Amino acid sequence: MIKHLFLSVAFFLYVANFAYADGNCTKSSAAIIKVFDQGIALNEKYKKSVASGDPTSYRQLRVQVEKLNEENVIPCVERAGEILSTLNEPKLVHKLLQLVVSYENSANETISYSLGLIFGANPQMLENALKRFTPSESKLIVERLEGGWLNAKSNFKKEVIKDREQRLQKLHF
Repeated sequence: MIKHLFLSVAFFLYVANFAYADGNCTKSSAAIIKVFDQGIALNEKYKKSVASGDPTSYRQLRVQVEKLNEENVIPCVERAGEILSTLNEPKLVHKLLQLVVSYENSANETISYSLGLIFGANPQMLENALKRFTPSESKLIVERLEGGWLNAKSNFKKEVIKDREQRLQKLHF
């Protein structure tokens, strides 16, 4: 009896953990990009509802955005940070930066912090990706990067910090 109970609990924990991991983008960059696309689309719809002045639509979309962010987008931002700190994935970094632009209205510091970590580990990739954005979008991205770098730089050696500070100065428009 106890053995069956243990196996049942173990099975459900495994299934729940697998579902949680899959929903939070642990498998692939393509899954992360898909979540970012969903986040961007919903956030843009939310921003339009704010401008329209419809309080009912605004409230409903705000709840949806907050839920999607908490359950999917922010965990995917963290996972993208891990991936992009070690690998050059132009599509993923571009989509992450598109998310940064869309989420200009977000106060969540996880996005900035992840940019800071990526910049510390793989600055050239971010510098190259910035070239595909308009000057105003690039300015917004660099501002978010600066905030994230302030918090992330303690994870890096002095030589790296010095180099990244110089690189960051060159990114100002």
